[in-house]
Amino acid sequence: MKDIKALLVIILVIGLILYIPYDLFMAYRRNNIPEDKIVHTKAIVIDEKNYFPNDYVEIRYTYSYKFEVNGKTYKGDSNNMTVHVGDSIDIIYNKDNPNINKSAVKILLPDLPESYKN
Repeated sequence: MKDIKALLVIILVIGLILYIPYDLFMAYRRNNIPEDKIVHTKAIVIDEKNYFPNDYVEIRYTYSYKFEVNGKTYKGDSNNMTVHVGDSIDIIYNKDNPNINKSAVKILLPDLPESYKN
């Protein structure tokens, strides 16, 4: 039983170690779309919440959005606490990989540390 617990802990630690660079790489790709690959479009805000981590005093979140490219639906985080479900927002995506997308407008989020903002 101790061997199984030790193996699970090792797998968890390795998973976390691998996830952190992956997450940083994806954030870099999302924020550095080459100019010749950028496509502007509209997206619809959907009822899917993205909660801010480690916010124990007040539960804060932003809504996701969805858009279609060639009949396939893609999603992203609006990073905007002022939008509501059903709103239309401007986004940009990489024409070669629409999974790489973000809001086209930087909105400053009220009363949040700089690290939470776009």
